[in-house]
Amino acid sequence: MTMLQKHHAGLSRDEVRLYYNHRCQVSWLDDWYSSRAKALALKLFDPRPGQRLLEVGVGTGQCFVEILKRLQGQGELYGVDLSPEMVRLTNQRAAASGYSGYRVIEGAADKLPFVDQSFDGVFCTYVLDLLPQQEIVQALGEFQRILRPGGRVVLAGLTPGQCPFTRLTAWLWTFIYCRVPLAVGGCRPLSLAPYLRRRQFAHLQRHYLVQRGVPSEIMVASRL
Repeated sequence: MTMLQKHHAGLSRDEVRLYYNHRCQVSWLDDWYSSRAKALALKLFDPRPGQRLLEVGVGTGQCFVEILKRLQGQGELYGVDLSPEMVRLTNQRAAASGYSGYRVIEGAADKLPFVDQSFDGVFCTYVLDLLPQQEIVQALGEFQRILRPGGRVVLAGLTPGQCPFTRLTAWLWTFIYCRVPLAVGGCRPLSLAPYLRRRQFAHLQRHYLVQRGVPSEIMVASRL
């Protein structure tokens, strides 16, 4: 039995909303372990003019604005976040960019307010590692539902390590998560491939990297 199976810790949806409403002013601190993974995820997502795209979990809007710029005013970009403060900040940043064709709304990853097969791509970083297992499955089901055939999903998040040092880092992170989840933002290391296979995503690609001792993975998959 794993540590996570023994300790069913984690944050409720209301706790997540409250925590990230307060944390939004210093969320840039997370970049110390996530900036390289997000940059690679953006490169793999490869937004192109004319596409209709969605970012789930926009945070303070850094990736959202970068995707918006790459659409060059041609296409549509939607954003969803559970935190109204994150939605406000992302809208503020997007407006300052001077680009149009976007909309950012409050919402949850496992219940998206969009019609079936209406997006070319879904981008989601450091969100699924915050959700309970069943909500991860539901969120990926929603991603698959709204993607057009051949549409791509790009995910990034914390993951178990591959060497003694990073395995220890991930173990310590999980240990803290199981006892004081707020201390690590409610996130914990995950392996996303089994969840993607369960939802029958195809052409899975996994990229692994370490930043300041913290291991992350970037997953790319397609909807059949």
